[in-house]
Amino acid sequence: MDNLNPFIDKEITEMMRLQDIVSELQQRLMREDDYDLLIEYNHCLYALVEKQQVIYTRMMLSDDPKMEPARKAIEAITLMTGRGPEEPMDLFFMEMKNEIRQLLDNLSGETVDDYPFDPMI
Repeated sequence: MDNLNPFIDKEITEMMRLQDIVSELQQRLMREDDYDLLIEYNHCLYALVEKQQVIYTRMMLSDDPKMEPARKAIEAITLMTGRGPEEPMDLFFMEMKNEIRQLLDNLSGETVDDYPFDPMI
């Protein structure tokens, strides 16, 4: 981070923390067959996608040229996670969140609102 904006810097720090949590949970899921872990992973993944969407939207609304590299980094991450090159970012974020919601509903009958995510993790 190059001191983009105090609000976005804070959001990026939180996003990076969420990414670390999601990565750790993903690694654990590869070693363990744990239903509760799968539920936790999907809730954290939802929080990460939501955070990415917030950051990306703020960057798109900003006129600050320093935001361009960080915005492009988020676009690159979404390409690696399944977004098609021509797919609009807002559509990608909405579809990702809907897929996670549906998966959680199918797995447990709960929604993302049923699980209070602590952003201070």
